[in-house]
Amino acid sequence: VDVNGRLELTISRDGGRSWAYRGIVADGPADDRNPAIGFAADGTLLIGYATLEGFDSTGRWLPERTVFTPYMIRSTDLGATWSERQRLDIRPFQWSNVYSQIALDPNGTLHLQGFGGTLPVYSDTGKSADSAGYFSYTRTSRDNGRTWGTPQVIGRHLNEAALLVVSSTLSIAAVRDMIGTLFFASRTGASASWHVTCQLSSDQEHPANLTMLPTGVILLTYGIRHTPY
Repeated sequence: VDVNGRLELTISRDGGRSWAYRGIVADGPADDRNPAIGFAADGTLLIGYATLEGFDSTGRWLPERTVFTPYMIRSTDLGATWSERQRLDIRPFQWSNVYSQIALDPNGTLHLQGFGGTLPVYSDTGKSADSAGYFSYTRTSRDNGRTWGTPQVIGRHLNEAALLVVSSTLSIAAVRDMIGTLFFASRTGASASWHVTCQLSSDQEHPANLTMLPTGVILLTYGIRHTPY
C-alpha cells in the first residue's frame, strides 16, 4: 500500500520466453493497483484496476479512510496507447476491487470478477446484517468491454476469485474467504446463480489461478502463505 503505487505493462511475443517493457498504464494521484487483464473478441486489450484512496497529506495510509474505486481502460494497439479511464458503476456496493483475468466466453461475452461492500472497508461496526462483510461477484460485458452489467454475487464473506469460463453454459471459480482459504464455486449459464460447494485449500493458501490446459484438464495454482513456504 503506497500512494505512489502504479501499474506497468510488459508483453511477450514468443510464448513467454522473453518479455518487453510496454510502459506505464495507470499512475494517478492515488494508489493504482489490483489489475485484471484480458482481450475482447475484437482484439481490444482491457485492463481493469482499482484506486486505493485513504492517505493523509504526508502519504501515510489510514486504513479507516480506505476507499477502493474500480476503473477500466482499453487499448487497440496492444498497449501502445490507452483510452481515458472509465469508472465502473459498482452499485449496490460503496467500494469495489477487481481481480485476476477478464475471461472471454465462446459467445464473445466478457466476464470480470471483483469484490466489494459497504463502507468502511475494514470494519463491520454499525452495518446492517445484510450489508456486513465482503461480497465476491462477477459481471459481464457484451459490447467488448465498453459497458458492464450489474454485479452477480458469488458469495458473501468472500473476496478474490479466479474465474474460468469452461463453456458458454459453465463457469467455475476458485474463491478466497476472509482467512485465506480457497473454495470451489460454479454456475451454469450467464444469468444463473453461483453455488459454492467445496473447499480447495487450507488456510493461508491463496491467491488462485485457473487455467484450461490443451488436454481439457483444469489446472489450479495458488500461493502458500504459511510456513514452510
